[in-house]
Amino acid sequence: MSIITENNIKVETNEQNEATITGTLSLDALEKHRADALQFFSESLSLDGFRKGNIPEEVIKKNVSETALLEEIATRTLNELYPAIIQEKKLEVFGRPEVHFTKLTPGNPVEFSITTPLMPTVEIADYKKIAKELNQTKSEITLDESEVERALLEVRKELDKRENEEKAKETPEETSAEKKDKEEEKEPSPLDDEKVQKISSLKTVEEFTQSVREDLKKHKENQASEKHRLALMEKILEGSTITLPDLIIESELQSMMAQFTADVQASGLKVEDYLKQAGKTEEELLKEWRPHAENRAKMQLLLNKIATKEELAPKKEEVNHQVSHLLEHNPTADKERAEVYVETQLANANVFTFLENQK
Repeated sequence: MSIITENNIKVETNEQNEATITGTLSLDALEKHRADALQFFSESLSLDGFRKGNIPEEVIKKNVSETALLEEIATRTLNELYPAIIQEKKLEVFGRPEVHFTKLTPGNPVEFSITTPLMPTVEIADYKKIAKELNQTKSEITLDESEVERALLEVRKELDKRENEEKAKETPEETSAEKKDKEEEKEPSPLDDEKVQKISSLKTVEEFTQSVREDLKKHKENQASEKHRLALMEKILEGSTITLPDLIIESELQSMMAQFTADVQASGLKVEDYLKQAGKTEEELLKEWRPHAENRAKMQLLLNKIATKEELAPKKEEVNHQVSHLLEHNPTADKERAEVYVETQLANANVFTFLENQK
């Protein structure tokens, strides 16, 4: 008798466009995955006198609780059955499901509950028309020479600072306050070809100035492009209707928190110390971020919709190339997640290029 039956598997949906799947894993279904679960523990346990992958079952049972073993078996069973459940119940799922074992007692069938977001309902606005209208408001990016001069002045100041620091090692008797006063009063030394060659691969001041000019213009163009793309998506979102499951918003919040944590730690601080200085709790921060997380999630759904409708998916070879490059620099990264990330970023870029070409 199949485990996937009307009596055994039940599905309920809610207003947040989520489905809750409940059911029971029979002893027969669980038994099929027992050997794989035991092999998993055999390969993951480190026990004196035993080689990994060759640990007897009776030894595993002494070192792994019955509940932990059953949970591993149940997880493997459910992983195999989940796609069949989705297919039989004709559910269009979206994102990762949340799985809970509601009854996990050795020697008994396992009861489970799965909550999964369903494919959001997206009624998208006329994005071609919106893009065409907004594209007509774009203006050419210009660069004032005074901006170049300011950038070069900062370079000159930095070079003088380095030179003064070197001299300070040789003449330490002058106080730092005196040195600072002198540096503030003194006009920064002019650039020359020798200095340019020390700080870059360029040969002359003219070449360096042109490089700075091009970098500044590129920076302004990138800023303007990001601003225009955000305006495009906000306008498309404004005219669209999206039913967004809470689980997707929660997932977006988790991503934002992970990035926030990485940024804080990179600055040499602990998250708890940062929050204490800011006078906020993590819960308060997540509450503040929630509207932004919802907008980000909705915008990504719109980008996905346009990419599908206009057939803008990136080429597989390009995805593979980018993933290989990413894994080279982050060897511990999960390959599957890297593929999803790269494919999403490339598809998004294709969509924005498509929108910006609407004339």
